[in-house]
Amino acid sequence: MTTISASEFKSETEFEIVRQEAEQTIKQAQTDKLMADKITYLEENFEELFTKHYSGSPPDSLKERTVVFEKQMGSRLLFRLQCVEVGRGRPLQLVMKYTHDLDTGKWEFYRDSQ
Repeated sequence: MTTISASEFKSETEFEIVRQEAEQTIKQAQTDKLMADKITYLEENFEELFTKHYSGSPPDSLKERTVVFEKQMGSRLLFRLQCVEVGRGRPLQLVMKYTHDLDTGKWEFYRDSQ
């Protein structure tokens, strides 16, 4: 990027297009890495987070675990954690949401009324 911006040809249309595309690609890669890191954190801590809020659910009964990014709300990223609890009669689908605040770096259990 620095080379393109410092080039004597920087005002040419082709160079400007290349610079803009490179900036978009870099920004998208940073966003993809951020999301992957947050999803990995939630996947690695899935049992702990679920049993903290669904204390009656033994970790080994939580199957078909998924973590999905839902949306961004200002500086907070909203994720949905979902699984199926098995072992006590009919399978039960459990869903909870967590937010990650980009400004503070904190995770927080999310209630739809927030």
